[in-house]
Amino acid sequence: EFATDPADAAKALDPGLLMFTEGPTHFAIVLEKRRNNSRLGIDVDASQGQGLVIDSVAGGLVAEWNRRHPECKVKVGDCIVEVNGITGDAQEIFKECRSTWKLEMKLRRGRQDDGGRERSVLPTLSVVTWNILS
Repeated sequence: EFATDPADAAKALDPGLLMFTEGPTHFAIVLEKRRNNSRLGIDVDASQGQGLVIDSVAGGLVAEWNRRHPECKVKVGDCIVEVNGITGDAQEIFKECRSTWKLEMKLRRGRQDDGGRERSVLPTLSVVTWNILS
């Protein structure tokens, strides 16, 4: 017997298999560099290819943003996916962050495991169906 309704299918799954996120998965911020403060104050990992994963937040404009916007803080594990319309290439996003004074950023909210490593914000679901015909 097959479930055609997603709600019925969900009832049959072990709840431990699903990971849900709280709040939005993407958000936007605007940072403006100044002569006396042009440092973003973040360390990033560009090895993901399409965005910059934030490894640390230590001072600078991002920490200032976090103080002023506690409801929308930039956190370790978040990923910068677009800056000033540039998207899809971590190296180009990195160059834009270094060379431009006004940064309109879009970030994907990250999740972290117990070791501080980023986890996907998307649910992970594996369903195996065995159909044994007699």
